Amino acid sequence: MQLEHIIRTPVGTSKSTPILMLHGAWHGAWCYDHWLDDFAAHGYEAHAISLPGHGKSESDRPVNAYRIRDYVEALRETIAAMTPAPIVIAHSMGGYVLQSYLRDHMLPGAVLLASLPVRGALPYYLR
Repeated sequence: MQLEHIIRTPVGTSKSTPILMLHGAWHGAWCYDHWLDDFAAHGYEAHAISLPGHGKSESDRPVNAYRIRDYVEALRETIAAMTPAPIVIAHSMGGYVLQSYLRDHMLPGAVLLASLPVRGALPYYLR
C-alpha cells in the first residue's frame, strides 16, 4: 500500500538528522504543510506521511477498520526507508502510534504533542 509522503528539502546548510511528522486521527500529512516549510528553511529535511486511510494514502478498507498495529507498521516501514533515522514529531493518535513503535525501536529523538497515553484513551475517558 502506497502512503502519501511529503518531503521538503533543506534550504542552505543541511542538518544531519531529518524530521518526520506524524498526524493524529482525522488528519493527514497536509496538516504539517506550513511546518515542513519552516523546518526546511532552518536546514532540516522535513517529511510528513499520511497513515493508511488518511490524506492521500491508499486504503484497502474504511479508516475505522485500521488498527494501531497497522499504523505502527506503516511508521516502521517509513522510518526503515529513511537514512539516517529521523526525529519523529507526533500529534494525538500519532503520538500513541509513536510510543507503540518505541517499545521495540530506537530513534535519535521523539516529540509527543498532545499525545494519547501509551495505555490508550479509555482510562482517560472513564475518569
